[in-house]
Formats: sequence, structure tokens, C-alpha cells
Amino acid sequence: MVNQVLPAKYANALFLAAKDLDQIKKVKADLEMILKIFKENPEFEKVINHPGINKENKKQIIKEIFTSKINELSLNFLFLLIDKKRESLLTKIHDIFTERVYEYEGIKKLTIETAIPLSLKEKQYFAKEMGEVFKKKINIDTKVDLGILGGIIIRDKMTMIDASLKQFLNSLKNQIKETKVKKQKEIKKIKKNRQKVKTGGKNANKTRRNYKHN
Repeated sequence: MVNQVLPAKYANALFLAAKDLDQIKKVKADLEMILKIFKENPEFEKVINHPGINKENKKQIIKEIFTSKINELSLNFLFLLIDKKRESLLTKIHDIFTERVYEYEGIKKLTIETAIPLSLKEKQYFAKEMGEVFKKKINIDTKVDLGILGGIIIRDKMTMIDASLKQFLNSLKNQIKETKVKKQKEIKKIKKNRQKVKTGGKNANKTRRNYKHN
């Protein structure tokens, strides 16, 4: 696990600068776009993170690609990371910066891991109920893990939420199980109807053959 201290130092400094310039949302969007470009172009990311490539060459590449796409604060921050040889921390810095933004806006981010995907209605229900528990707006990140065996795990950052929410979680868990059972019944019903159609077709063909024979 990457040490959080150094990324947090840069993320907090960037957040304060963005706040002073009233550019929090813009900087957040810039970081997301930069990481998206890195993800879509892994070779480009390798060049920027490569310790053997000259700093000025890296900054020139960044300048050519991002000058017209991101604001000056975001661009200068990338230059700072290059000067300090901290380019590889960008993803972790983005994550911590985003957490600061959510805190500033009164939003709490939770991660829900379930054995089957949550429906939109279930997500909305969860956000509403958890919002009442934490007295904040809730941002939900969902993950599917078949190993949970029909259960549910809720994390606040990397910490699992404990038994203080047990009753609510059991209620949500039962809803998920009911949805799964309902879907399975629907699938069985469809298969059964298809079988009836096939059987009916065979019987009809048999009747026609008997009619011709007589």
C-alpha cells in the first residue's frame, strides 16, 4: 500500500490553492481528465513517470499536450510533481484531493460491495438511508464481489462500517436477496414457457402427421 503521508501533503496543498482561487471543481475535473488520458495511453504515462527521462523534456511534453486543456494551477502542479520527482503519486493525490472536495461540500463517499449488482432503486434507497445516518449527502461507489455470497460490505474509505448499522444493513441485504430470488424465478418461468411452446409445436406436428395418414 502506498504511504498516504506524502500524497496527502501535495493533495492538501493543491486543495488549499484551488480553494483560494475558487477553482476546486475545475482542478478536480483537470485531475480526472489527466488520469483518463494516462489510462488510455499507458505508454505516455510510462514516459512521464520514467526516472531516466530529463525533467525539462517531461515538462515540454506536458505543456504541449495539456496547456489548452487544463488551467494554469493544474499545469503548474504537474510541473511541480516533475521537479520533485513525484509524478507517480498523481493517482493517489487525485484520490485524496477528491476526498477533500467531498468533505468541503458536505458529501460522504461510501463503497458498497455486493454479490450481485445493485439496481438504481437500491442505490437511491441506500443513499437516502445512509444520508440520514451520517447527516450528509452520500456519494456511492459500488463493486461486485461474488465471494461475498449474497451479503454486503460497506466501507467508509478503507474502514468497514461496523454493527451500529447492522439492522439497516440486514434490511438492505434481505432486499438484495429477494431481488435475486425474484430474478431466478423469472428466468425459470421463461424457460418453462419456452419448453411449453416447443412441446406444443411437437404435438401440433404429430397431429398433422396423423391427420394425413388417416
